[in-house]
Amino acid sequence: MADGEDETRNVLTTFKLQALIDARLESDIGNRKALARELSSRGERISVHGVDAWFKRNDSNYAIERPSLHPDHLSFAIPRARWSNILAIFGLQLADIDRDDQSFVDWVFERAVERQEVPDENVWRIAMCYNQDESVSALADKEILIANGYEVVDSFAVTQHSDWSVQRVFNHAQAAVVYLTDRSLSTSLVREIVDFAQVHHLPLISVLCCVDETDVRRQVGDFERFIVNESKKPTPGLEAALQEVMEPQRTSVPERTWETQELFESRPSIAVLPFANFTGNADWDEFADAMAEDITALLSRLPELFVISSSTTRMYKNQLPDSRLVREDLGVRYVLEGSMRIADSNRFRITAQLVDTTNRRGLWSKRFEQHSESPFDAIDELAVAICAQLEPTIRQDNIQEGARLSSAPAWRLWQEGWQLMFVDAPFPSPQRSLDLFNEALEVDPEYPLAHAGYSIALSTGVLWGGLSPARVPEAMEHAEIAYKKLPENAASNYAVAMSLFVQPTPLEPVLEYVSRATELEPSNPMYRGILGFLLAHMGRSAEGVQQARYAMRLSPKDAREPFLCYMLGNALAADEQFQEAISVFSGASLFSEVDFIWLVVAYAHHRLGDTSAAHEALNRIVNPRPLAFYEWAVDYRLWLGHDRSDKDGFKSLLASWYQARIAAKAPNSASRAPTGSNSAS
Repeated sequence: MADGEDETRNVLTTFKLQALIDARLESDIGNRKALARELSSRGERISVHGVDAWFKRNDSNYAIERPSLHPDHLSFAIPRARWSNILAIFGLQLADIDRDDQSFVDWVFERAVERQEVPDENVWRIAMCYNQDESVSALADKEILIANGYEVVDSFAVTQHSDWSVQRVFNHAQAAVVYLTDRSLSTSLVREIVDFAQVHHLPLISVLCCVDETDVRRQVGDFERFIVNESKKPTPGLEAALQEVMEPQRTSVPERTWETQELFESRPSIAVLPFANFTGNADWDEFADAMAEDITALLSRLPELFVISSSTTRMYKNQLPDSRLVREDLGVRYVLEGSMRIADSNRFRITAQLVDTTNRRGLWSKRFEQHSESPFDAIDELAVAICAQLEPTIRQDNIQEGARLSSAPAWRLWQEGWQLMFVDAPFPSPQRSLDLFNEALEVDPEYPLAHAGYSIALSTGVLWGGLSPARVPEAMEHAEIAYKKLPENAASNYAVAMSLFVQPTPLEPVLEYVSRATELEPSNPMYRGILGFLLAHMGRSAEGVQQARYAMRLSPKDAREPFLCYMLGNALAADEQFQEAISVFSGASLFSEVDFIWLVVAYAHHRLGDTSAAHEALNRIVNPRPLAFYEWAVDYRLWLGHDRSDKDGFKSLLASWYQARIAAKAPNSASRAPTGSNSAS
């Protein structure tokens, strides 16, 4: 395996299994012993030793040595025969493991956080982080704290998966206690814990067990209290220290500037709080402020969001306000909190977290790192990356909230239809999106975004062959209504672009409208992916690939990823990176019934000289449209920068395949063209 290559996608690995166990997605499966017991109850007949053997270099039954799939963290494949029961135990589908190890860990953490119940506001929650070396004193402390009315949540896994297990432990906590010895937590890991604690505004207490206090203070001096415990008994003074560090949280309330605001409910509302500067250098304050302001400006461009201005949220600078207080002050549903710190001499780190103010539930969190030589050059890229991942989180949360409340204002119907536009298989047409946009227009006939969405859904259906070209004038009419009402809106511009793309018009106006949509919403990966598609096919292939790859970066492991894979695969084929294009298209399996995906895959195989594979790809087309339509697409929509001879050769292959396909279906009518829509002929 090449250096840095990760072969853990589509494989149930020990790294993934440990994440499932540590996240406790099933309350009774919190360790390997419990997993072995559950597997045995399902007829597996496996012992704890057998489960443990999966995490080593040999199979539990046959002593067959297995290489690590990822040497950095020794991840091994679990015998495939065991997968079905393991997935059933944790409530997963086979498709859920279509992620590499680290992406799977992140996803499991997100699910674990979503399933956490919001604790009683009157019960103080303590996060406790320790390893086996400190388990005796830590468990003794835990027992006393619980007896005195505290809620304690702990983690044994901090040395293995700090990025998510520590954050899971910290969720909803009011203070954190970290146990340190000279044999357990490394300095880098302690820094990770400190990062999470600070972005969650948690006071930190360190219990030092047989470790030099001076050395710890020198390396990680961010703890508010250091307590020494040289014994295996309860830590002296721990509860008093907890009460002291938590007391400011009970009493520190910023001065109120106005009356309590009602929650803004007509659409999702958010406030971006000033980012906390944890670098220890006041010179970075300007950068932290610029980061929050840029995110606010980008979110303000999203038509479905109500965003509080940065001039208002600036009143929270140098404060650690509770999300409930922000809700009372500003009437917002969501709060974005963030912090920055120096990761090492060459990098700085931005940590951001989205919180639901109605229940203080963390909906999303992410850490971003950049080189620190010129941090201000990175502001745009970081702000775009953060907003790109916030948007689908907020949209999905509001869709679920609307379903729960049986609420159906036009904007909610529009955003649900918009979400489905890029995650539904669009063949034969994006019918669910069409229905939702139509319902939104019934609620509010003048709502411009519903007109834009309806137009885009119609054009998409025509493009993929599910709707008749006779619907194109209707799509154009709705696009014009949306554009007249909202000329500086990304969705309106994209609606016009799509209605032009499905007509026999030059591509330059299409590119102009898509470029404008991308400028208006630079954090929207869909527009950027489509921009990459157009640039690549119009002869600017290298630039197109760059834009399509950036779109993938903006939307990692998003439900819309298959759509972006389709766009990137097209751009790669236009850039004559045929083998990689074929590989990328495998991630667009959701679109397998769309004829264009197989047309492009066939072209890639043709250019690689594999005629058999090209014919096999074309045979995957479910309902071929007229040959003249495909020839028009090759001439005027696809690979405009390629040599005419290459395209003519492919058209010849298309013609021979088409005749064979028709002959196979109707031997006595080989020349008869099949019925179907022709969006451009």
